[in-house]
Amino acid sequence: MDTQALSHAFGDESFFSDETCEPSNVRRKNRVAISAETFASGEHALQFQAPIYPKSTDEALRIRSILHGSWLFQALDDEDIKILIPAMSRVTVDHSNYIIRQGEEGNCLFLIDSGALECFREDAGQSSRIHLKECTAGDVIGELALLYNAPRAASIIARTECKLWRLDRPTFQFIMRSGSIRRREKYELFMRRVPLFSQLDAYDISQIMEAIIPRDYYPGETIIKEGESGAKTFFILESGHADAFKGEQLVLRYEVPGEYFGELALMNEAPRSATIIASSAGCRVLTIDGESFNRLIGNLEELHARKYS
Repeated sequence: MDTQALSHAFGDESFFSDETCEPSNVRRKNRVAISAETFASGEHALQFQAPIYPKSTDEALRIRSILHGSWLFQALDDEDIKILIPAMSRVTVDHSNYIIRQGEEGNCLFLIDSGALECFREDAGQSSRIHLKECTAGDVIGELALLYNAPRAASIIARTECKLWRLDRPTFQFIMRSGSIRRREKYELFMRRVPLFSQLDAYDISQIMEAIIPRDYYPGETIIKEGESGAKTFFILESGHADAFKGEQLVLRYEVPGEYFGELALMNEAPRSATIIASSAGCRVLTIDGESFNRLIGNLEELHARKYS
């Protein structure tokens, strides 16, 4: 993807440059610009100024890939991503240096671009370390202290030279708060238009919204494969089209937002009875994990009337 395409995706071509870091023990580029964003919720508007750090096209794409692979950021929309990627500052940490120290206040999180790190807990009483896990490229570290407003629960040290992306606490908290508000408003309106949920009260709908994770599919991409066992996901069509096949025969088309599939395998604990394939650009489905499905909507009588899922 070229810079022009990224400019369209992220909103401003000036976010990207080919600057590199100068070597030092722990190195961060200075903030170069400020961007003001406004998000409305009902009669109120949330205003926030996020920092902007220049990035190359390749760096922006790597950050986007890490964000999409992290459970923490999977539900964010493009407006959130437009703020997050420019707001991350480049950090280089040398071998044997701490990135996070147990007990300290958490004021940021990190995305690992490259390198290897060790996460461990320090036992003060025995002056020993308890190894917890290895952290590598693609991992997100330091998020728990920000999520729960708690001291760092463990230490993380670099085992090689590491290249990281740092996100400060204020930007993280704003993104999670404003993103949650926008997401809630958007999907509450959508859910109330879906006949399947017409008999649910406001509380039940709110619980479903908390469980939803959106997923996008390219035309021709398989969403569900016939014969797969251990089904764990229920799907609701938000936009685009999808086709259901038994063998090579087309048996059903999903073209109306709010149509759903995948319920029979969950309800009957059986293999998937059809293959579902995205058949248009912009095919987005809302996924609900099996546990939430069974708890919140698995007993609705309307589900039993479906033939292919």
